[in-house]
Amino acid sequence: MSEMHEARDAGTPPCGDAPGPRMRPVHRDMVAPCNTACPVGADLEGMLDLMRQGRLAEARDLLLRENPMPGVTGRVCDHPCQTACNRASFDEAVNLHAIERVLGDMEPEPRPVPPARTRPEKVAV
Repeated sequence: MSEMHEARDAGTPPCGDAPGPRMRPVHRDMVAPCNTACPVGADLEGMLDLMRQGRLAEARDLLLRENPMPGVTGRVCDHPCQTACNRASFDEAVNLHAIERVLGDMEPEPRPVPPARTRPEKVAV
């Protein structure tokens, strides 16, 4: 057997060679490195997925579950999540601190107006 066929059988193609017939991509269900690197522990994958679907208010709410001040941390945090981003090896890291800042600056939905009083008495709690 030639060296090229041995390399294909071993699972690593020689440089510049197309993958062999026995090679298949392997899917590993793992947590993204940005999620593990985030000091707050925010669900960045979930947040980005909701934003991709156009559900910005839900993405903001998901971020607010773990991080009560995303507008502040979007400006102050040194963002180790961006350093750990896999996308950086392809072109450049996802600009997560800007996304966090935008979601933090979004105005929350207005609170409903409380119902009018029906009794004249006042109660102290």
